Amino acid sequence: MFEEFDLSGRVAVVTGAGTGIGRATALLLARRGADIVAVGRKRPALDAVVREIEVLGRSGLAVEADVRELDPVQNMVDTAATHFGRLDILVNNAGALTGTSGSPRCRPPSGSATSR
Repeated sequence: MFEEFDLSGRVAVVTGAGTGIGRATALLLARRGADIVAVGRKRPALDAVVREIEVLGRSGLAVEADVRELDPVQNMVDTAATHFGRLDILVNNAGALTGTSGSPRCRPPSGSATSR
């Protein structure tokens, strides 16, 4: 099924890459030839994933970022683009609740349909 799924020469950004589905996705894309930007909030887990990616013969870059915030996302993109020179794929896997009363950092804009 995946014989024709060749991502050689591509760079994939995977958010939530430190654990679970994000980690599995990053490793699958690396097995298919992509270099990986592993993004998440816990650096040790990201570093472990990057080591696994490198064992597969691909390049990996760990970027610690909370993608619920705009500035870290811009930094993630800038860092990844500078390191690899390109970005081809985004897997936005990070699990985060936004616009909930329990998340003071992520409120919908006032006046938006979700803030009413």
